[in-house]
Order: sequence, then C-alpha cells, then structure tokens
Amino acid sequence: MQEKQEKPLTEEELLDLELQEARAREAKREAKASLQAKRGELELLKIIDRFEGELGPRGQAFDVLDLSSYGETPIVIKAASPGIQAKLKAYRSSKMDEAADYALVEGNVVHPSAEDFRSIIAKLPIVLELSVAVLSGLLGSRNAVIAKKR
Repeated sequence: MQEKQEKPLTEEELLDLELQEARAREAKREAKASLQAKRGELELLKIIDRFEGELGPRGQAFDVLDLSSYGETPIVIKAASPGIQAKLKAYRSSKMDEAADYALVEGNVVHPSAEDFRSIIAKLPIVLELSVAVLSGLLGSRNAVIAKKR
C-alpha cells in the first residue's frame, strides 16, 4: 500500500492554529474570571443584606470595602463603636502611621474576624488606608445625620 504523505502546513496555517489555541485559552480565562466575579458579587450582596439588618443603613451605620477583585472577602466597617470620637481625636494628633491607622479602625471592623483582617492587611497593605478612609467617611456621614436630627 502507498502511504499518503501529509503536506506540510504553511506559515499562515500554523499561525491560524496557534491563534485558535490562544483564543481558546483566553476564553477559558474569561469564563473563570466571570465566575469568580459572580461569586464575589453574591458574597458582597449577602454581606450587605446581613449588616443592614444588624447595624442599619449602609453608608450611615456601616460600609463595605469590596476586595473580591483581589480574591479576598469584603471588609465591613461600622460607624459606631465605644470611644470612637476619642480614638479619632487621638488619631488626628498622632503620626498617622500604620499603628495609628490600625488603632483607629480595629474596633470598627465587624467582618471579617480581627485575625483575618490582619491577614488581609499583611497581603494588601493599602487596605488599611482604605479602611481609615471608609471610617472617616462614615463618621462624617453619621455626624451629618445626627446634626440634622437636632
């Protein structure tokens, strides 16, 4: 029997095959990212529902740092905590360094646990600064609401 010899692929055909494989890999990455984004959004919405029931309106009683794009759980920061005004006053007169940032927000983080919060900060140091910003915004919002009630 005569064996059929395969004709070698042209450069264009080789490029087309390589491009097709690369597109398939990209589609898989996009599908995985989309699934992860949906999980993150669902977790965020469940946390917001939970803490609106426990603490009050989002944006006044608490707020959330969404870290799902980093693969981390959202951080919930409440506005009210014992001694927060004194902590804020001490913070304003401090060096406003990492230790001062942590001292300010630590009692106001209600989700995740303190240990998990420290773990997230160790991986993503900017989260501590963002937490301070969220708490500052909440305190401003809370004080505005209190002033309106008077």
